[in-house]
Amino acid sequence: MIFTVLFSLLLPLLNFEIGSEAMALSTIQLETIQVGVQSVENSIGQYYNVVFISSILYLIGCAFMTIKLLRGLWLIFKIKHKGISKNEGSVELVYSDKLESVASFFNKVFVPTGFDTSNSDNQKILIHEAVHCQQMHTVDLLLTEIFKIINWINPITLVLKKYTQLTHEYLADQATVEETKDVRNYAMLILQQSYPELSSQLTNQFNFSPVKKRIFMLQKRKSSQVMRWSYLSMLPIFALMILTFACQKAETDLNKADKNKVQEIDKTKAAVAEKVLASNESAVAEDEVFAVVEDPPIFPGGELAMMQFIYNNIKYPEEARKSEIEGMCVIAFIVEKDGSISNAEIVRNIGGKCGEEALRVVNLMPTWTAGKQRGENVRVKYNLPVRYKLS
Repeated sequence: MIFTVLFSLLLPLLNFEIGSEAMALSTIQLETIQVGVQSVENSIGQYYNVVFISSILYLIGCAFMTIKLLRGLWLIFKIKHKGISKNEGSVELVYSDKLESVASFFNKVFVPTGFDTSNSDNQKILIHEAVHCQQMHTVDLLLTEIFKIINWINPITLVLKKYTQLTHEYLADQATVEETKDVRNYAMLILQQSYPELSSQLTNQFNFSPVKKRIFMLQKRKSSQVMRWSYLSMLPIFALMILTFACQKAETDLNKADKNKVQEIDKTKAAVAEKVLASNESAVAEDEVFAVVEDPPIFPGGELAMMQFIYNNIKYPEEARKSEIEGMCVIAFIVEKDGSISNAEIVRNIGGKCGEEALRVVNLMPTWTAGKQRGENVRVKYNLPVRYKLS
């Protein structure tokens, strides 16, 4: 489960290219530009508002979860500071009159004032909590809490926290039974201690529920070695996840009706595919055009700045307005190795000089930061959809 947390955090950082040169004949699809009576005035504002509001809500959630975590740490610190500490083997007992049950945090076991360590049941509880301390289960809980802060919008984080704690209890129960050799009395002790009193999200508590599952697990035999090795069958699933989420794609996101009209197929496709198969050839061809690159070109100021630039310069052609022409034009262009715009052309037109107007604005674009592939500046092709709408 901890590996799942780490894997999910690292997965977005992975980036693989499969046959990037072979896919260089496709083009990158940019955000659709809306042009019309109200589109120019409102579209970018709506885009900003959606992004801004979503970001604010996400950050508020993160802040709330962070405050909750810090509050839990502060409560533990207060109990430690005001309690009476006593070393007990490899753990430190902290007696506090604020507690009614036993819990652990790192190498500290928090117990109520008057907790009798000579009592046989209490000794079993201490063995149980010592396992939490020795196996550093607090680190697991802190990791899941950080994961919850980052992914608080995902309900799976709650399930992960629950089952992480349950697994901790299974491990501690197993170690306690192996040391005491008393399954029956230990199961009865879990039942006696099952009332919920202490509730700190960062501590391992002996009375953690569900009790039924813990008692059932005490009676369960260990999985055979064959069954343990069977978990390796999960590896293909992880490999599929990596391929699905971490590989770049070169295909455009236009709808199927427009895709066949927009996508260009270069006449040199066979030659490029041949070059991909030659593994010993690493140099980038002088005139090669890419769609998927390690470092994409960047418009000065970023994508929002590009949208603002287009909105500030584009106009609804009077001819199209009079003829009530609406629809989407697509302009294809190449960002050259020096960042300049070249080969701009109308891939799809709707008439009324709409395509010509969009083409004019693309040719007005300033110099971009060039894209890079294997450390070298390369040519990158883009598609820019421009949708004209009168109302």
